[in-house]
Amino acid sequence: MRRLPALLLCLAVALTLSAAPARAGLFLSELCDPQNNYTTDRFIEIYNSGPAAVDLAGWSVVAIANDLDVCTWPLSGSIPAGQARVMGYTTPVAAFTVNFPNAAWNAITSSGAAYNWNGKIGDGAKLVNPSATTVDYVKAPTTLFENSTLVRNADVTE
Repeated sequence: MRRLPALLLCLAVALTLSAAPARAGLFLSELCDPQNNYTTDRFIEIYNSGPAAVDLAGWSVVAIANDLDVCTWPLSGSIPAGQARVMGYTTPVAAFTVNFPNAAWNAITSSGAAYNWNGKIGDGAKLVNPSATTVDYVKAPTTLFENSTLVRNADVTE
């Protein structure tokens, strides 16, 4: 009689330790300010590390330049598990797919200057869910990706 509760307890502990929780991880995975064609070929990428597709209805990605929100991409459709989607300008010079193009990404501000999103202090992006909650946020505390690409560490999965 005593063996059954002990056996059940051992079984419960073994199942708890062996079962990994299912996690959906939609996050910012890459920010790029290339040295060449920077006004047209800048981009922000999101990645789905989860076990299933994520419905992107109501989600958005916001570019931050000099601590100000400067361009927003409303997202739609879905992103399959293990896939990435790119936000950028409508017509990049380099050949790459822009899943969510936005002409405002290369817009001239009211002061006559193009957005100064160049990977220096105060530049970055945020990922906002349908509840208007920022679920991921990357902002440069110093020059991080000027004339280059900032890529999330491959060990980060959520």
